[in-house]
Amino acid sequence: MTFTTSFKRGLFLTVVSICIIILLLIYKIYNPLENDLFPKCIFYKYTGFLCPGCGSQRAIHCLLNFNILSAIKQNILVVLFIPYLTLSILTKLYPQFFTTWKRKIESPLAIKIIIGIILGYWLIRNIS
Repeated sequence: MTFTTSFKRGLFLTVVSICIIILLLIYKIYNPLENDLFPKCIFYKYTGFLCPGCGSQRAIHCLLNFNILSAIKQNILVVLFIPYLTLSILTKLYPQFFTTWKRKIESPLAIKIIIGIILGYWLIRNIS
């Protein structure tokens, strides 16, 4: 890797990290239920059915304010998938340390299981 490539990658990661920190601060400070700053679910607006992502903004707000039970009530998928997403990001940033995990979490079986969980959650939350 040349200096220019290394510098660009470092700059990109820095900018992305700053953006994520700013977003997390916004979600920590402002409650999506009480603020029009946050987008509403278009699927729910037009169909009346909850999508798998409905409640995820509220769940993130609750998690950032250490209200885990409320986050689970808002959208349990967000709470359950944070470790998976964290590991996925780590495998992209540091592939040399996470090669075994990368193969497991990106395997066709893992993807099928995740899709099944999301579709099952979508169905169950709209039936009950």
